[in-house]
Amino acid sequence: MIIKKITLKNFYRYGSNEQELDLTGTGITAVTGFNGVGKSSCGIDSLLFALYGKYRCDTIDGVVNRYIGKDCKVGVEFEVDGKEYKVLRYRKHSIHNNNVYIFEGDKDISGHTASETNAKIIDIIKIPYIAFINSSIFSTELYSAFLANKVSDRLVVFENILSLKEITLFYTEAKNILKELNENKNEMQINKTALEREKLTLEQNVNNYTNNAKSKLLEMKKSKDSAKLKIEEYKKQIEELSIVDVNLEKSKLNNNSLKEEYEKTITRLEKESDNLTVKENKEDLFIVNKYKDVNFEENKIKELKYKEDLETIKIRENGMNFSMTNLNSFKSDLSNKKSKKYSNTEKMLEFNKSLEKLNSAICPFCGQHLNSERAEEEKNRITKQLNDLSEENKELDKNIELLETQIKEESENYNWMLGEINRIKETLNKDFYPNTELIQEQYLNALKNVETVNKQKEENSIRILEIATEIEDIRVKLRKLETTNYTEEELNSISTKIENIKNSIADKEKEIATIDGQVSSVYDKKFVNGIKEEISKKEEALVELNKKFDELNNDIFHYEFLIDCFSNKTGGFKKYFIGEMIDVFNTKINQYLPFFFDEDVNITFDRNLEDTIKMDGFTIDFNSFSQGQRQRAELAISFALFDVARIFFSNDNKLLILDEVDKGLDKIGIKAMINLLNGFDKQLKVFIISHNPLLEDEIDSKIKITRDENGFSVIN
Repeated sequence: MIIKKITLKNFYRYGSNEQELDLTGTGITAVTGFNGVGKSSCGIDSLLFALYGKYRCDTIDGVVNRYIGKDCKVGVEFEVDGKEYKVLRYRKHSIHNNNVYIFEGDKDISGHTASETNAKIIDIIKIPYIAFINSSIFSTELYSAFLANKVSDRLVVFENILSLKEITLFYTEAKNILKELNENKNEMQINKTALEREKLTLEQNVNNYTNNAKSKLLEMKKSKDSAKLKIEEYKKQIEELSIVDVNLEKSKLNNNSLKEEYEKTITRLEKESDNLTVKENKEDLFIVNKYKDVNFEENKIKELKYKEDLETIKIRENGMNFSMTNLNSFKSDLSNKKSKKYSNTEKMLEFNKSLEKLNSAICPFCGQHLNSERAEEEKNRITKQLNDLSEENKELDKNIELLETQIKEESENYNWMLGEINRIKETLNKDFYPNTELIQEQYLNALKNVETVNKQKEENSIRILEIATEIEDIRVKLRKLETTNYTEEELNSISTKIENIKNSIADKEKEIATIDGQVSSVYDKKFVNGIKEEISKKEEALVELNKKFDELNNDIFHYEFLIDCFSNKTGGFKKYFIGEMIDVFNTKINQYLPFFFDEDVNITFDRNLEDTIKMDGFTIDFNSFSQGQRQRAELAISFALFDVARIFFSNDNKLLILDEVDKGLDKIGIKAMINLLNGFDKQLKVFIISHNPLLEDEIDSKIKITRDENGFSVIN
């Protein structure tokens, strides 16, 4: 795929005047501008939005220029297999709403819905979103420090660039399924054990029933004798319980009820008294005491003054930064002009020496004597050069004088702003409570709550005294009551026990009669046959359960195998894919390292992503590198990772975008990166998004993003 052009309108910081970014041709182009001006928006964000409908903001409507609020449009023109295509994607558009269209030449080939059109775009460009991000956009957000990371973090980097996270999802899903299978197996084992136990119990019951029938008659005789003895015991218990006159004791129970009523009334009154006790809120008291002497209006004035002073300091600091940028630029120009003048002066001295020799008709270059005509000709030529240099020096003197004046004025402006900042900081008053309005609101609410509590305490105090008097009166009545030692429940229990014992005697008498009637039916053949039939059913259920148990074990075996495949183990898919790409990775690393190091540096990784670093034939540790060497080594590895992604995804896209990858690089590192990029595919169009002035000096082709008078971004 060859991307040829991007057009933007009302997209992020870009306004209603449609902007165009030309992507034709090959080679390296620097995209420069201040932070936040829209460098990434014109290249990365616009491509991802147009081709995939992806966006960085919280909601998709965030791509619309917030100052205009409508008519957002992004277009991308590209070529695939010799055919010309154009994608137009709109957001909050007055005519096209939120639609997306794709054209082959001038023919609209869009789908019936946005989803169908999006799918058709992917079918044509043949690069999924993740593949495009990982193999067309080289950003420090995707390629961070690799050598400095642990092995586990390196594995995560490979997962990200090769899109292997799905394998981790498969691993988790398989693990959850295996867990459920094992739980089913445990449950099935429990059911199987229970069935076997039930079957064994039934078999034992049949055997025991037959054996027990022989001793049953003897046991029945013993039971009958035991029942007769129990009847005698019951009769003695009735005699003991009859000592209490239940009817007499029940006549005293009314006083017990009255006592209970008095006690309930006391409990109720005590609870009412407790509820009338008003508890003070300690937090409200604390707030009232803390802020009672605070002058909130004066505090608000101090807080407002403090915020205004901070804003003034911020404005002055921004002005200082701008002045410092101008000073550095003026000083650099002054140094260049003085250097040029010095070089011209040296040349003029040489020319004057040559003129002295020519006055004696001697060649200043070879020392031979010249005829007068030849000598005069040389003198005229050198005199002209002297005059040209003299004129150039005069112009340089004017420029030097102007630059010195500019430096002086800018320095005075810088020092004035610095003085203003120091003056404001010296008078900055922090003697106030922050968030005055919130504190005032808390204080007024707390004061209101405290006053409410005090009022409630006064109102409740009278009722508390009345309750205390009522309780004392009831306690006097309680002391005069005469009650029984038995409760109604106890008395009823005695009557019930006597009745129950009489019923038990009747039961025992029935038991004796039953034993007499069962003597002829000790062995029940129908009962035995029923148990044997139940045993047969249990055996059939066990056969079916064992069959399901074997099937479950087979499923568990296969899912355990899948978990091993999806895991991070040596035999897993992740290690397989990494192993397939590790040789390419190592080759690319050591292909790029010479661009960044004068020393002979070699870095290799094994299949477990353990590193081996050698410098001039000696094995060293990553921490042995200087800070600059670490950055350059990491950048070489980042380019190698990016190459691996392009190879892995078979990306033939001819566009490569580097987003702020030069952060922290010195001039040597930047030159090395440019030389490395020049060695990439000659058909590539490479855009480097940066605001590093060192990078701009190394690249001839530049695109500068600026702001117009309305604050909207403009592509220059």
